[in-house]
Amino acid sequence: MSHVPDLPATPALTFASVTTTASGDRVWLLAEDADGAPLLLQLRGDTWRCFALPWHPVALHATTTPSLALYLFGAEAELLLADRDGWHDLGDTGSRSGARGIMRSGLRLGDTLYLAGMSGQVYRREVGAPAWEEISPVTGTIDVSRAGASIPDWLLGIEALCATPGGVLAVGFDGIALLFDGDAWHRRIVPTASTLNAAAHIDGITYACDQDGMVYADRGDGFVPALDAPAPAGGLWSVTGFAGQVFLAGPRRVHRLAGRTLEPVDTGLGPDATCGGLSASDTLLWSVGPQHLACSHDGIRWQRIGHASA
Repeated sequence: MSHVPDLPATPALTFASVTTTASGDRVWLLAEDADGAPLLLQLRGDTWRCFALPWHPVALHATTTPSLALYLFGAEAELLLADRDGWHDLGDTGSRSGARGIMRSGLRLGDTLYLAGMSGQVYRREVGAPAWEEISPVTGTIDVSRAGASIPDWLLGIEALCATPGGVLAVGFDGIALLFDGDAWHRRIVPTASTLNAAAHIDGITYACDQDGMVYADRGDGFVPALDAPAPAGGLWSVTGFAGQVFLAGPRRVHRLAGRTLEPVDTGLGPDATCGGLSASDTLLWSVGPQHLACSHDGIRWQRIGHASA
């Protein structure tokens, strides 16, 4: 496979997450240096660039529609936009998120940005708008109806947001899964009380994975277990689709969904590998852990990306 360059010679780094455009022509990596300062590394072509950040993002979202843009979401609802015109600090007006707990996940769907956090709070913001508006299913400050199965009167943390054809799916503590269709919240029952760490809509199926290492699949008629037995200890932290397959990652291993089992993937990182985060373009699958970064053109043969901490 074609070679991806190693990271530039920098002091020791700890990685947080990775994201890429659909075409794979841009890759962004969140990290922090040995002093804990937040950094954003960008791969374009065969060159990595490094940018210092004013705060620690909790989520990245890249889009090319209508033009290339990268959104960085902050723990206190900060929002930073990087596009062809440079960097834009879009501030945090209206959310008052600091009293509610930190944010955990953010994304853009169409012309709307969404942000969710550890007290069950969800915000949305139209692209170009100056402020977030709260649409939390329990304590939202705007009129958002609640439909379908019962939604608890108290929500703990939302760990992840996922774009689906029906809207934005929020998953988190106690196996909660809630779909927002733009007007109303709808409960999606997942047969677990464990924390749902991630979700992804892949080839017409919505997958969710939990802290106990189980995977659930919704083909339109509700979530059901997709495995005969859970993954090894450590849980599953991320899920993505690549090359017609479903990949999942826990803290020490990347897996491939094969029927109703998980097959371990040999990333070449060895027994001390750190994993947990996945991102895929049309051409590359990326795995990131606190100390390791690897990529694959086919999900089978992997390249370890060298850096000072490796």
